[in-house]
Amino acid sequence: MNGADNTIVILGGGLAGSTLAKQLIMMYPNLDIKILEFNSYPVPLAKFKVGESTVDMAGHYLRNVLQLEAHLEQEQLPKYGLRFFLPDGDNTDITTRVEVGNGQRPVSKSYQLDRGKFENFMHATLLEQGVDFIDSAKVVNIAINESSHRVTYVKDSGSEHTIEARWVLDASGGARLLQKTLNLEAVHTKSHHSAWFRVAGKVEINDLSTDPQWLARVPEVARQLCTNHLIGKGYWVWIIPLSGDNTSIGVVVDPEYHDVEQLKTLESTHAWLSQHEPQLAALLQAKQFEVMDYKAMGNFTYRCESLFSPNRWALTGICGSFTDPFYSPGTDFIAIANTLICKLVGEDLAGNDLKAPCMASEQMYFAGYDSLISTVENQYGIFAHNLATSCKLLWDGTLAWSGAGLMFCNDRFTDAKIAMEVSDELMLMSKLHTTMQQVFRRWSTSIPDRELRKDIIVDQLDNFGQRAQRALVQDYSDEALVAQVKQNFNTLCTLAVAMFKLVEDKPVTDSEVALLVSGYRHEPEVETELNNLLFNH
Repeated sequence: MNGADNTIVILGGGLAGSTLAKQLIMMYPNLDIKILEFNSYPVPLAKFKVGESTVDMAGHYLRNVLQLEAHLEQEQLPKYGLRFFLPDGDNTDITTRVEVGNGQRPVSKSYQLDRGKFENFMHATLLEQGVDFIDSAKVVNIAINESSHRVTYVKDSGSEHTIEARWVLDASGGARLLQKTLNLEAVHTKSHHSAWFRVAGKVEINDLSTDPQWLARVPEVARQLCTNHLIGKGYWVWIIPLSGDNTSIGVVVDPEYHDVEQLKTLESTHAWLSQHEPQLAALLQAKQFEVMDYKAMGNFTYRCESLFSPNRWALTGICGSFTDPFYSPGTDFIAIANTLICKLVGEDLAGNDLKAPCMASEQMYFAGYDSLISTVENQYGIFAHNLATSCKLLWDGTLAWSGAGLMFCNDRFTDAKIAMEVSDELMLMSKLHTTMQQVFRRWSTSIPDRELRKDIIVDQLDNFGQRAQRALVQDYSDEALVAQVKQNFNTLCTLAVAMFKLVEDKPVTDSEVALLVSGYRHEPEVETELNNLLFNH
């Protein structure tokens, strides 16, 4: 291939576009990769973008697939997982709220990203690796043709330029350049509303109490370097540490339970916090942090009808889809989309027809998207019910590490042979997961809440979730990986049965999941571990 046949244009050089360029140049070093980025570089540190928090799949992608471990460990903040504080009364005492989280940093490492610092690093790295990174470039026309595509852009100096390319890959974020050019239909689902701001200074969860027993429950760093979630009926609040001693604070609400007009301004958001999270509001008031920025957004859950085209264009990042920020999945979906795009480019380089691979890629991507939607859609209402919420948190984490997540972290996500061998288990996992989300909603309205232990510190004893998470960093042969996915499905079946027994004292044969778990092999240790996590019985 030569000339335009060897050229790939990436629209946008942020997190999605820069990581895609690096993955492509690592896999196919003879490509001519050009990035067109609207912003000028270097960008400001603590750049005002959502997406500071990463989880397991994204951590593997950035650290191992893209080989960025040195930068991540030296320049970004290590992450101690996700931490949840469930509601109690008027939320005026953090020590009486059920705490679900880790005591140590998980072995499947993830990070809190300063987006400005990360994107500046990627800009310099890509230039060194021969990528033509063109900043201060406004795309004014995209022509998608059968043989080659043409992208026209204008520099801030006013000069106009046109690039001819075989592939056009859109990573333009909210600009959604290809979606608008091709009139791609965007499918919106029920969406939550968010408002967030950044402050100059550390907002520490441990500053909410002086109780020595509560402070000693986990190491200080475990609460300091995680994504903290303060949860209540129909909402959650995030507290995310950033490098440079800054902090990101956000509120996400379901409009069914909260008036989004209360989150339109910084002042009204503070008033909302005073009502629902008074301890945090009082801390912010007492510290008088400098507010660096503020933004509100609604109707953000959507996906384009098509992401990967046999006509050699594709979308990655939020220009193609966005789910919900509750479990910090944004960079996971970037990692998935980028990996699928790289696979498609490889098929094209090999001279293969792209119709079937594009269809398969969209099925894989949207399977994950739909699963995440079922995890959050109509689920915020259960957050007032501690038992249902705790079961959901334990279930959701274990599920995330059991199937596609395990395959991705073992670099087998696009392995068709392995996918075929575990297709039944992956399908049943998805159906079981969707059904359990319905069960959690039912429990939150029909089952009396129960007193739980206040310290659900998930890594203080060996349990089903910890085993699934540790498996992410193990090196499996193909045969062993297939066996592990099958074992994980059996564990999920056991966990579902154990939850029904614990919450409803009900045999699984009388439950919504009876057919889905039919024929499973019971693992009695899972039932014991669940009991210990929730009640310490």
